[in-house]
Parts: sequence; C-alpha cells; structure tokens
Amino acid sequence: MSYLETNLFDKFDDIFVNEKSLSNLTVLCMGAGQDSMTIFLKICYDKDFRKKYATHQLLVLFADTGNEHPFTYDYIDRVLIPLCKLHNIEFVKITNDMGFHSRTWQTLTYQWKLNTPTIGSMGYPKSCTHNLKLLPQYNYLGDRISKKYNLPKGNKREYVEYAKYHGKIRFLIGISKNEEKRVNGSWHILMNNNKTLGHLRTIKGIEYFATSEHGNLKVSYKDSDRYIQINKKEILIEFTYNVEYKEKWKRQSIITEYPLLDIGYDRTTCQQYINSLNIEVPFPSNCIFCPFSSGSHMEILWLYMNLPMKFKEWVVLEENKLKHYKNNHNIVLNKLAKPHPDQKKTIRIDLLEKISTTYLNQQLEAAIKTNTQITINCLNYKDNTSIEDFINKTEKVLKMKVPNLGATARLHKDGNNKGNAFTLIDMLNEAKEKYPNVTLEELQRYKFSHGNCVESQY
Repeated sequence: MSYLETNLFDKFDDIFVNEKSLSNLTVLCMGAGQDSMTIFLKICYDKDFRKKYATHQLLVLFADTGNEHPFTYDYIDRVLIPLCKLHNIEFVKITNDMGFHSRTWQTLTYQWKLNTPTIGSMGYPKSCTHNLKLLPQYNYLGDRISKKYNLPKGNKREYVEYAKYHGKIRFLIGISKNEEKRVNGSWHILMNNNKTLGHLRTIKGIEYFATSEHGNLKVSYKDSDRYIQINKKEILIEFTYNVEYKEKWKRQSIITEYPLLDIGYDRTTCQQYINSLNIEVPFPSNCIFCPFSSGSHMEILWLYMNLPMKFKEWVVLEENKLKHYKNNHNIVLNKLAKPHPDQKKTIRIDLLEKISTTYLNQQLEAAIKTNTQITINCLNYKDNTSIEDFINKTEKVLKMKVPNLGATARLHKDGNNKGNAFTLIDMLNEAKEKYPNVTLEELQRYKFSHGNCVESQY
C-alpha cells in the first residue's frame, strides 16, 4: 500500500517519532568553513561522535550563494570532496541551476540587480542566510525524499510523511562556542545545585551577566569560558540552546542540533582539531559581499587588497542603489501619535510632481475619516511650490527624507555629507587611516580567524 493510499498525513498528523536514535538520516549543513568542517571530520574520525550524531545515513549539503570566496570553492574541490569519497559520504553542492533556489534569490546579488537596484545592508533584516542557505537545502531534500520514497509533496508534507516511517531528520549546524547569540537559548549559573537564569549584556565595552537576584555581575574569561564571582567564589556561566520551530512541519519532522556547542568547541579549538589530523584548515566561510563584514575595517582592507575587482563591483552595486533612492521622501498624512499597525497605510509612487494637492487633500480627508495614517512614499521627490505650501500649512502633515543606506548602514554625522550614506569607499578610507601600515600577512591572519557569517541566526 502506498503512502497516498494510507493517507496517514491526514489521520495522524500529530504522531511522529521524537527519538534521535530512531533517525535514519542526518544532514550536515556544510559551509566549508572551520566550524562545519570540524563537525564533518569528527564524524569521519571520531567513532563516538559519529555514533551520537550520525548513526545511519549521512548527507552533506552545500548551498551555493553564488558569492562565495574563491578559497571556499577551491577547498571544496581539493579537500572536502576527496574526503567525502574516501569515507563514502555523499556530498551535494546545490547550485541555482538545479531549481531549488527561489525565483528572486538565485544568488546574493541577483535581486540587488532585479527591477530596482538595492544592496545588502547592516540596516536591513538578516534574510540572506535563510533564503540562500537554508531554503535551497530544505527544497532539495524535500524533493529528494519525495522521489526516493514516493511521498506526497507540497507544503513540506513529504517531510512529515518521511518522519513517520523513518524518524525525524537531524540537521547539524556549525555554530561554535562564543557564537551563542546566533541560536535561541538561555544563560545560567549553578549555585548550590540551584539554576539561576540571566543574560549577557555589554555596558561601555564591558560584558556583564545580569540576573534579577544579583544585578549586573562583571564577566571574566578563561580560554573560551565565562565566569562571574559571587561572595568571592568563581562560578561558570553556562549556555543551553533551545530550538523552537514556528512551522508545524519542522516540529513534526526535523531535529536541529549544534554539536560544537554540545562539546564546547570554539573557533581556536576547531582549528586545532583540524590541524591535529594533518588536514588543511579552511578559511572561515561567508559571502564576498556580506553586509555584516562591511562594518569591519580589517575585512574591507582584506577584500580591497586581495580581491580588488570584487571590491570595485561591490562599490558599483552600492552606488547604483544610492543613486536610485537619492530623492526618496515620505509625505505623512494625518500623523498619529502611536498608530496601531492596522492604522498605517503606505502608497508608493514614482514622481510626486504628478500628484496634485487635490489628490493629497482627498487622501488626508480619507485618513482623518478612518482614523488612519497614510504615508505617500515618493521615490523621486521634486520640489513643487503648491505641494510644499500644502505640507507647511496643513496640520498633521509632514515631509521627511527616507534614510538612504549603503552596506554599512552608517550615515555621515557632520560636514558637507551630513545625513548621506557612509559608503564602502568611505569605509575603506577610514580603514586606511586607522591601519595605515597593516600588512597583507596581518590581514590574512585576521581573515583566518574572522569573517564567518556571525550575524545570521539559525
């Protein structure tokens, strides 16, 4: 009897196997950097580790963003793929020509050039990892198990069906110790066998462990461990991750784990472990145009000195975006003090000069009548005397320039460029002033221990 005939999805959609030991498939989400390579090598060479995390079938998936560093592609070809063949482990590189990337996220830069130019920025939501790494892997794996096991497909139904018969799929993510902010979880200390919850906070560059009972306690460090002192007693601060899924299909069919957090490996420990096997240690993996590296002077200098043409390409992409939105303004009609989301409405137009004051009056009257706040977003605002008079003389109507952000999300605070975007070129000039004598060797050492996608959450 086929899965379709049994139709168990409808009858038992809340029945699924939770036990990790019954999982038949483990997926290692491979970035080809130091963290995910450490997990891969632990599986290959540590029997106890493999028994714990990949008892049965192991599948290594690498989703290509189209903007990986050359050393990442090179490492995959020279080191990772031969190791996979040696240990009989299946490796799949998911590229956009396979059909598993979404239409607007074919590569990191694809949608930056699509329709209206845009740019990845530290001021925008972190969506690139989700769209370019996780979704292609979910789509590929769903298609794979659907075809292999003749499962009904659609809305991730194939995952739920698979879990009922073969156990949940285990996803291993390479996030190391001291990157805990990237995962959901809690910090705590143990005192007299009692757990006290708290959180980490930084005040004027100093890290504290804050609890309701003890207030802010200054953190000290030993290697990669954090400690506080209470009554002259040194106490270890511990972290426990807690994976929570919003989507029902994930709750029913997958288990997400962070093995490096489980075993307490930080970045240095990962490097040491790979070295101990006499295997080349890779550079950390991230996109060349990662906006979250644009705020680092050393990263900008590294890219400028090592991949100058790529840096120039990034600069041009940013310039195109800034030029396109340079006259972007909002006209707010019936400005409310604290509007509820349901009370806010936005109308987008290209040229404000095409809109008469009659139209603005009509929208204002509608906003007042319905107690809503209407924002006219004008991409290319041009001064118009009648409209300026309307804005200045009408109560609860105002005009504001929309901040035009570049990759760094910074704005000039003073001078002739006050209020304008602090561009990649500005960042480069600032980096040169800060590190006028930095050498290529120093930049290479920095890059080797930094530069992974530390802002993206899984």
